[in-house]
Amino acid sequence: MGQAVSLAVGVPAKTFLKPHRQRTIERMRHEQKVLCLQDGTDLNFNSLAQCKDLGVIGTNQTGASSKGLHLHSTFVVNTDGLPLGVLRADCNAPQAKSERSSPQDKRRVLNAYALKKSSQTMSAR
Repeated sequence: MGQAVSLAVGVPAKTFLKPHRQRTIERMRHEQKVLCLQDGTDLNFNSLAQCKDLGVIGTNQTGASSKGLHLHSTFVVNTDGLPLGVLRADCNAPQAKSERSSPQDKRRVLNAYALKKSSQTMSAR
């Protein structure tokens, strides 16, 4: 997971969106059913050299990386399609794949978990 990003200078995204989220929840309470639509998108800032703290959002066939942010949001509508608001919006600067944990690291964690569960089952007998 990448570094969390502030939407305004010095203001974390969760703080910035808190009043809007509260209003969205209030509107949701007046509905019998709501649909929570979520999506993620990459914001490419490659052409803006002055931007700092961007992550790597992809690489092309030559290996050149694109700098930007990843935005994942949850938008709420009622069953008639009337927008109720944004419930969640997380923006981060993703790490390059080489900086993420390797598949071997993930397998080690899963193997350790399986071993722990196995030993708990054995001791419960």
